[in-house]
Amino acid sequence: MVRRLLAVLAAAAVLIVGVQVPAGASTFAPPGNQRLMFIGQSTKAAWDDYTSFARTPAGGSVYYEVKSGTWVNPGHRDYATFLAQQGKAVQIGISWKDNPPGFNGGDENAKAARSRAVTAKIAAGQHQSQFTTLVNFMNQYPQAKFFLRLDYEVSSFYHCTDSSCASYKNAFATLRRFFDSRKR
Repeated sequence: MVRRLLAVLAAAAVLIVGVQVPAGASTFAPPGNQRLMFIGQSTKAAWDDYTSFARTPAGGSVYYEVKSGTWVNPGHRDYATFLAQQGKAVQIGISWKDNPPGFNGGDENAKAARSRAVTAKIAAGQHQSQFTTLVNFMNQYPQAKFFLRLDYEVSSFYHCTDSSCASYKNAFATLRRFFDSRKR
């Protein structure tokens, strides 16, 4: 039990501190210096473990992948649904690095090359159909707060096509515009 508790606490808590955002930005931030605690990792079991001894957190975290155009597995979808139905915060790690579209095997160098190519394609507006499930989900729960973490664990090896890493910056900007334009 203690080992499991430590694993949950070490791997699951993400603190987000309020930050300054430009007027009109679609980013949610808690007022003042208030902090939010998210519990993960990806399933309701972590939530249940944590809430068995501590105050209810603000939300949790799950993963969504670009290649399949859906949640990494049904447990992620179910946990996101549980959180969203309560109007909680849902942090969604959107991945193309770990399983890039068009990658069917090979070594890490091949996977990284494919990931960099996908990053550039996303920056150019491609692969947007892969986000339909996610957009529909978020629009279904307007009372929830969604935090999108674009291809978590960003790495120049997996995302940058040059030293400026403009490919990732442009992919981030493209996806931000895309999600903002589809919000109901």
